[in-house]
Amino acid sequence: MTEHAAQLAAKVEGSMTTDDGQHMLLKLTMADGAENVIAIPRDQIAALVDLAALGILQSETAVKADPTTRAAFRASWWELAVDAQSGQTLLSLTFGAGGRLHFLLPSPMPAHIHETLGVMLGKSTPETPGTTLV
Repeated sequence: MTEHAAQLAAKVEGSMTTDDGQHMLLKLTMADGAENVIAIPRDQIAALVDLAALGILQSETAVKADPTTRAAFRASWWELAVDAQSGQTLLSLTFGAGGRLHFLLPSPMPAHIHETLGVMLGKSTPETPGTTLV
């Protein structure tokens, strides 16, 4: 499985937060059938999401998954705002069991997304490469 000592989790059963909101409790069923609950501090949950996303990518690469099919989360809602601290565009996506992830989109990414969506939807044509998007 790996060159590192590891316990195999056969299934992620679910999660909840502690009453004080300081920990996410992650319930796992191990390969031997035992249940295990891991408490993850609130300030480490985003790092866990980042590592899980990286794990998906690395796994797809290792098993040589078909690049035209991707594991994807179906978004059920989205919101756009301007981040008060950075002034950057903030995209929030709700998905799965109701989780929400927020993405800061540095300039000129929002303009590029706008242009790309327009092209994909047949609403515009792409700009000449190298031109400034407004």
